[in-house]
Amino acid sequence: MDPCTVFPAELMSSVLSFLPHGSLHSSTLVSLNWNTVATPLLWSSPWTRYNASWSKILRAITVTATATSVDNPSDPPKPLHTYGTYVKHLNFSQLYYIVNDPLIESLAPLCPNLTTLVIDSPKQFSDSSLLTLACTPCAGSLRHVVLRSCTRVTDTSLVAFLHNTTRLERLELTHGTRITDASLRALARIDARNVRTLSEFDANFAHIVRVSSEDEAGEGSGLVALVDNCTGISRLQLAQCGAVTDMILARIARRLGGKLRTLNVSGCGALTDRGLRSLAGCHVLEKLDISRCRGVLDGGVLAVVEGCVRLTCIWVSDDYGGISRDCLRGIEDSMWNAGEGEKGGRKVKVVRGSMAA
Repeated sequence: MDPCTVFPAELMSSVLSFLPHGSLHSSTLVSLNWNTVATPLLWSSPWTRYNASWSKILRAITVTATATSVDNPSDPPKPLHTYGTYVKHLNFSQLYYIVNDPLIESLAPLCPNLTTLVIDSPKQFSDSSLLTLACTPCAGSLRHVVLRSCTRVTDTSLVAFLHNTTRLERLELTHGTRITDASLRALARIDARNVRTLSEFDANFAHIVRVSSEDEAGEGSGLVALVDNCTGISRLQLAQCGAVTDMILARIARRLGGKLRTLNVSGCGALTDRGLRSLAGCHVLEKLDISRCRGVLDGGVLAVVEGCVRLTCIWVSDDYGGISRDCLRGIEDSMWNAGEGEKGGRKVKVVRGSMAA
């Protein structure tokens, strides 16, 4: 009895996912059914199978699978597909020391169905790599992109990359020191397809959301465009963002209030109680970081805790900032309204420090 013909493909895929590389490879040779289930698992995350031997990966994913005709075995094998088409995830978060432009430029065109790309603190990842990604088919399939501490990437390549991506759901640009507001405007263009799919955006400690001197009010800034156009965002990280003002926070509440579950405005020094009170209408907000926001006082914090009926955790400065200890102690000790239709009360945890730490 062949299990692949008896059990659902999803169940067999789950079982085979626990196999080591050698066993998975053997599974692909059992039969066509086994090959169909095992091959995507074998190639979906190649860095976990090859221990960072990149020459082997590049060599392997360029191989074309072939099939020999049963009726005419003497005929040349018929090409079926290259293994690179199965690669879905590339995570370089622990391999920063070998990430470089030649590697990415060689790898990207071979992985047209790539959905996740994580680049973390690379030493040799620059505009050249991102421009290559922008020009390959994988730009249209990417959904989760992390460019963390990519200090050699500029607006030139990021704008081109964002112009060609159409299905982004999660984008992280933490510590992007050479990225400006121009990239954010490209991401949030009203005609861009990403505005309909983006659900998580992280620009902690990045320059991307700074307002230019010509636009002090911020009405033409990329941050305003992001809030106005990407209305499906549920997780927004803007730590140390000088462009976040009371007006922006009110706009976030008005445009994203029905979806926003996590908000990080740690170190946004322009915020005051007035802006914080506007968040009271965000009824699905669960996590809020207001650490190092010196203009925030007891009244604003209490308004948010009372109004945000799903809020369960709030981050504050180590020294509490402008918030009194009595206020925070009262928040933790009290049972808060859990919202209409919810049974029981709600406890709110107060954490000293930063969400991004």
